[in-house]
Amino acid sequence: MKIHPIFSSFFAVKHLTDINNPELVKYAYALKEKSPGVIKSNFAGWQSDTLEDQNPHPEIVKLANLIVDSADEVKSSIFPEPNSSISFLNNIWININPSGAFNKPHVHPNAVLTGVYYVSTPEPSSKINFQHPGINVQYHYTPDVMKGTNNFTAAFWKYEPVAGDLLVFPAYLSHFVEYNMSTQDRISIAFNTSLQLKE
Repeated sequence: MKIHPIFSSFFAVKHLTDINNPELVKYAYALKEKSPGVIKSNFAGWQSDTLEDQNPHPEIVKLANLIVDSADEVKSSIFPEPNSSISFLNNIWININPSGAFNKPHVHPNAVLTGVYYVSTPEPSSKINFQHPGINVQYHYTPDVMKGTNNFTAAFWKYEPVAGDLLVFPAYLSHFVEYNMSTQDRISIAFNTSLQLKE
């Protein structure tokens, strides 16, 4: 019998070495001092408003350019007619998760590719979890009948990031972050990108 894989998803990882993370840490805490932040998927953590375009921090500018380049790289590999559109950054924001904080399952509406850059990942580290788009799979392929999992049967994929990791994945892919088990803050920068036609 011929098996036809009919749906698939992904996440992509690139480790960045030319971002000054200590500068981003200082910038994150400076913003936190000025703003109460917003509540979205974060529980007990602080999330900034969308970072303003005026007077951006040089490391944010550098990171934003690398994000767009990485999104374009993913787009060229995944989407049909890769030369028909280009990626642009919708928005970008900072997350500071102290001990015990986490992010609840969520998606990113009105975007195509989304992702996160890890500024600091103290030990013990916390994983990002991706949920199968057909989440009901968890009720059918259960551990009592299946010892291992693969792309067809896994309800979740987990990834343990380190500082410097940039993740890019589809904005429709539900994801959450485990609670911070460290006594130190975990700091990340999340973003959304979309596609537009070339003129």
